[in-house]
Amino acid sequence: MLGKYIIVGTGGAVGSLLRWGISLSFIRLGMTGFPFATLLVNLLGAFIIAFLYSKISVKRQKVLWFFATGLIGSFTTFSTFSVELLELVTGMKFMMAFTYFIISLFGGLIFIRLGSMAGKRGTEKC
Repeated sequence: MLGKYIIVGTGGAVGSLLRWGISLSFIRLGMTGFPFATLLVNLLGAFIIAFLYSKISVKRQKVLWFFATGLIGSFTTFSTFSVELLELVTGMKFMMAFTYFIISLFGGLIFIRLGSMAGKRGTEKC
């Protein structure tokens, strides 16, 4: 029983550190006007989680716990997306907010589809 929590928690630690590292990279590059880091991690996360669920059998629960629930669950962030969207709106950056919203919504759906298609290619579920 405890093993499940350790697996998910370890994946969560890895995912949150990856997200933090990506955010710091965008800050270092001076890309702070638009929430590129959050957009990137959310689109990547959508692709990866769809890939995992289409590629890995539910019989391999521990792999899904680590990667899907832990790592991708902490890597992606709806709460940061919401806060950044609100900041753009309250900062009167309506076009940027609209662009961020549309790319996040439809981009997420597209990346889910692409990840699913990529996971179903080639071999059967592992």
